[in-house]
This record gives sequence, C-alpha cells and structure tokens, in this order.
Amino acid sequence: MLGLFVGWERHRANNGRSALLDLTLLRIPTFTWGNLTATAVSAGEFALVFVLPLYLVNAVGLSIMAAARAAGLID
Repeated sequence: MLGLFVGWERHRANNGRSALLDLTLLRIPTFTWGNLTATAVSAGEFALVFVLPLYLVNAVGLSIMAAARAAGLID
C-alpha cells in the first residue's frame, strides 16, 4: 500500500500536479528519522492498547470490566 502511495505521488509530481506529500522532504535526514520514529511510537502505542486488555483478562484473570478499568479505558 505504501508503495502504491509513493508511486502515485511521484506520478502526480512528474505531471506537474500537486501531491499530498513532497517526496523531496524525505531527503532531509531529520525529517525522515522523525517520521520513522513517530511511526514506531504510534505502532507501539496501538499494540499496547490492543494487547494490554487481552493480557489482563487471559493471563492475570481479571474480568473484562476490571481489565478495562485497570487499562484506563473506562472511568
């Protein structure tokens, strides 16, 4: 999917149309590493929110409501 996006953005830029992302920005190392870091952090947070309730229910033995309270998903 990412490859299709990059290909489409290059196609639009080569034809003189506006693109969603200026791919020349990826030549700047701080921009590239900042985006890779933000992507890794986002993936880690999603994984934590997804796995923590499963762990609390299946491994710790909490009820679903107790796991949700412990994970901070409900008040």
